[in-house]
Amino acid sequence: MRTPALALAAAQVPGLSPGAASLIALARSFSADAWPLLRLDPGALLLLTEDAPAGTNYVQWLQQVAVLERACLAHRLPFVDWRQHGLEPIYRHFVRLARLAEWLASRSGYSQPSAAWAAGLLAPLGWWALLALEPDHVVSSLQSPEFRTKPLDYQVKQWGIDVQSLTRRLCRRWRLPDWLVAVVSQLDLDFAEAYSDGLDERLFRIVQLAIAGVEQRERIVCWSVGGSIGDNLRQLGLSRSDMAELVEKVFSCEIALVEFQPPTSVGLLPSLLELALENRRLQRQAIVEKLEAELDALHAAFRERKKTNEERLRAMKLHALAEFAAGAGHEINNPLAVISGQAQYLLHREADADKRAALQKIIGQAERIHAVLTELRQFARPPQPVKARLEAGELIRDVVSGFAEQAGQKRIAIQTAGVSAPVWCHADGKILRTALACLVRNAIEAAPEGGWVSVRLNSCKPDVLEFVVEDNGISPTLAQAEHLFDPFYSGRSAGRGRGLGLSTAWQLARVHDGDVRYEPRPGCPTRFVLSIPRKQTEAPPTSDSLPANGRQTTPPATRSASLPIL
Repeated sequence: MRTPALALAAAQVPGLSPGAASLIALARSFSADAWPLLRLDPGALLLLTEDAPAGTNYVQWLQQVAVLERACLAHRLPFVDWRQHGLEPIYRHFVRLARLAEWLASRSGYSQPSAAWAAGLLAPLGWWALLALEPDHVVSSLQSPEFRTKPLDYQVKQWGIDVQSLTRRLCRRWRLPDWLVAVVSQLDLDFAEAYSDGLDERLFRIVQLAIAGVEQRERIVCWSVGGSIGDNLRQLGLSRSDMAELVEKVFSCEIALVEFQPPTSVGLLPSLLELALENRRLQRQAIVEKLEAELDALHAAFRERKKTNEERLRAMKLHALAEFAAGAGHEINNPLAVISGQAQYLLHREADADKRAALQKIIGQAERIHAVLTELRQFARPPQPVKARLEAGELIRDVVSGFAEQAGQKRIAIQTAGVSAPVWCHADGKILRTALACLVRNAIEAAPEGGWVSVRLNSCKPDVLEFVVEDNGISPTLAQAEHLFDPFYSGRSAGRGRGLGLSTAWQLARVHDGDVRYEPRPGCPTRFVLSIPRKQTEAPPTSDSLPANGRQTTPPATRSASLPIL
């Protein structure tokens, strides 16, 4: 094959096969030990570099399953036996280029010298493809006087394309990563002329210097490389003495020729690679499953720690609120009582209507401050419940009747769903009444004028009794929902009070071993649910044991402290 047909065929070469020794090394369990061998095999290095990210640590990259997957197919590719007569000098030239690039990278402080080695050894892709097809023709061309004097003209004349242009075509066909393509495809340009997208400037200058260094000592392929040696040295922080020292060192080192045995010479090699790939996949699956289990355990531990921290933070907040409420109750209530008492004293003796109105405002505001302190103290230090048998339907009716006037002022209809039979629970009636009243008040404040509020009982669950409070106001947003039960937080703007209603209801439900939750339902009424454990009793109380009003009572000695309806 001669002339332009050779270049066209070379541009279609799918890649190069590693030697048999390299493929066997990749099939071993501890393939990281194979790097010293694989780095000297151009076909193996090409296989390793495919899809490798920038800054790749090749020793670690060897463990990738994808590398072994490509190795199973690589033995079908064209193979270059560098032991053939005339190819050894070319091979040694390329290895010196890679070694000088690696040492320049180390001397200049480049972070990945192995990447510099790969860029140096992969730079002559075009020559590789030509040698894979017609090694004898290429060797004779390199020895031609015309090639030695005008290498670019000779390449275009003989093959219809120069080798650097062939390299650019092969970069994509051989699936080199972008960081490497940006370097090896533009080596004939100055850095200022090269396109900068994804181009590693330091690596680019290192490879150009390496080519210039080996070309000064031996002209094998007559590289056409851009960039000034002095400028590249300055940009890398190196001197000409550094360059000369490393070049001398490279050419004084012996280069042992790798045992380049064709893959086809080992009959069981494909089966060995397939078996190694299957084992690697099984190992990877076990590792992945272990990592996934550890990740799940970490997430579970994180959630538990987060829950614990939230509970600890809430407990600290409650303790601080309790201390504040106790101090405020003492320090504020005493002067507040004096202010309220003096205002009431003056009110009884004042005849002027304007002054009487002012005094009434003072008294009203004093009562409001007292109510805030009472609610705060009740939230921070709720009383311990004294539980007794309680009829839930009657409790709902009591709470709703207490809000008749407030609901009437906004023309809000309060709906209560009746139950077919009495539903009994075991709870502290006063505490539970206060908690439910907090939810009803919250619903009335949130409902629009002329709207509605619904209070009903859900007794379908055998172990839990639920009081469901709904309204047709604007539902809280997702951001507001996270803080609904924080003290003094008022999320919805429609007529909200001091922001203690929901938090107090939640706290009072907790002392009953219950809960208050918000149930978001897009497009549906706003719903809050108060739930408490439902203790079944053997029989409902008889009429003889009930007072005249039909409500369950607690002996005076065991009644809980009186709680206001908020």
